[in-house]
Amino acid sequence: DLTISSLWPTDWINILSGKEKKISIILINVINNPQNSNMLKCKRFVSYVYNNFSKIVVCNAYLSDEYKSLFGIKEHLFTTIPNPIDCQLIDRNIKEPLNYTLSILFDKFTILIAVNRLHVTKNTEALIYIVSRLKRVDSRIKLLIVGDGDEETNIKNAVISEGLTFFDINSEHIDIDADVYFLKHHFYRSI
Repeated sequence: DLTISSLWPTDWINILSGKEKKISIILINVINNPQNSNMLKCKRFVSYVYNNFSKIVVCNAYLSDEYKSLFGIKEHLFTTIPNPIDCQLIDRNIKEPLNYTLSILFDKFTILIAVNRLHVTKNTEALIYIVSRLKRVDSRIKLLIVGDGDEETNIKNAVISEGLTFFDINSEHIDIDADVYFLKHHFYRSI
């Protein structure tokens, strides 16, 4: 009586394959996401498909807003599962002094920070080209990338191809001459 999917092509097959209750779970955005770019090419079909679900479950309100504005999906179909962010932990971390290794960077330079999974859909590599151009205007600009993922090698290759240097933060030592810093999520809490 119930079909749950989290892949849009599967959603299309599900909605067209029967009359029973259907639920779609949407976890990723459409805009600037190469995995979902074809959805923009056939908006009327996407609108038809998703407006025929019994319920659409999203992991944040931004996704429901995106689907409503792009495809005219009815408001009452959406259920949002709140993102479990520990705001108290964030408040505690804000009050803690920055680790000495990182404080050297923040005291001397203008730091742009990206915190995300290093995956093609996050487009972190684009930041390398942005930083490269910004450094032409202000040499004090540096980029700190906090995250892990399969795109790390490609991002590091982009750093090199732009004539920039990178440093993996993994100890108390830090190379203040690098342009881009990589800090893994799991390592941050230990330094």
